[in-house]
Amino acid sequence: MAELEPPGRHQRRIEQQLHLLKAASPDLMFFQEANPVPQLSQLFKTRLNLDEAHLVDNAGIKIFGKGFPNKLFSGLVTLARKELKLKRLGSFRLSGPVIGYCSDRFCFQFAEQRYALICQIEHPDLGKILLANIHLHHGVELSPSILNAIAKAIKEGLLTASQKDHFFAKLERGTKRRLSEISLLNQIISQATSCETYSSVIIAGDLNASPFSAVSQAIKSSGYIDTADSKEVEPIYTWIPQENTENHKFNEGFKHPWFLDEITNIKARKMIHQALWDQEFSRRRLDYIFVTPELGRRLVTTQLFGKESEPGNIIGSDHFGICSDFKTN
Repeated sequence: MAELEPPGRHQRRIEQQLHLLKAASPDLMFFQEANPVPQLSQLFKTRLNLDEAHLVDNAGIKIFGKGFPNKLFSGLVTLARKELKLKRLGSFRLSGPVIGYCSDRFCFQFAEQRYALICQIEHPDLGKILLANIHLHHGVELSPSILNAIAKAIKEGLLTASQKDHFFAKLERGTKRRLSEISLLNQIISQATSCETYSSVIIAGDLNASPFSAVSQAIKSSGYIDTADSKEVEPIYTWIPQENTENHKFNEGFKHPWFLDEITNIKARKMIHQALWDQEFSRRRLDYIFVTPELGRRLVTTQLFGKESEPGNIIGSDHFGICSDFKTN
């Protein structure tokens, strides 16, 4: 969200993140939408004394870091303690145009691309672990409120069945694209684990989907455990606009691709727009840590991270994070 907020405030958020991370002192960290990613990855590496791997995933047109959009140089960052011997294995495009290129110096993008940053660590007790840092496509996730708004518009004669089918198909594109991204990620992980022996696999990141979505279920059906999915604890929400109002105020300037111009009836358009807006700013979890069963059996607890607003009376991100602890010898 750095491109939507004043520069001074962005720096205050980063300092708050560093403050909380230094206090928590985690062994392993995954970041999405780090912006500007080349500078932030090095800053976190230096200030926290960690090893880092990063990739630029969305930056537009850039030459030596300059270009359009002016303040967009976003990407993924994985950080680990030096003794874990973090190794970058590669970056893999999950979706978006085949033609496109991103690096710390040059970027050539005309549309959104999504990537996975694949790394590995060597833990003295847990063994060699494969890491996948992901940020899936941001698109509408169909919810009961959206479906109810569409059904109401049809019942009131504001939207024909054919218009509904056409509009609904476009709304479903977000989920279909995310499912395709997960399918490709599974192939990437399968290839990596066929070439090297790993004790466990960790998939971490922003799915842009709720825990009950087809996207989350697709990962779990591949054998992974959602570390925040426990009947013994209260649900964890990482996207809470109502409790993170100042950060989400800047997101209100983001233009959502909702295809509403295709709905000619003004009342129907307003009705569905309100449902979409309510969904976008509803309390839910978008962020995850998935692990294979071997590591899942060592899970101790998972908690919300980053909700504290001291020092500086500012919350570090528009997303809260999650932190999972595992038992080691």
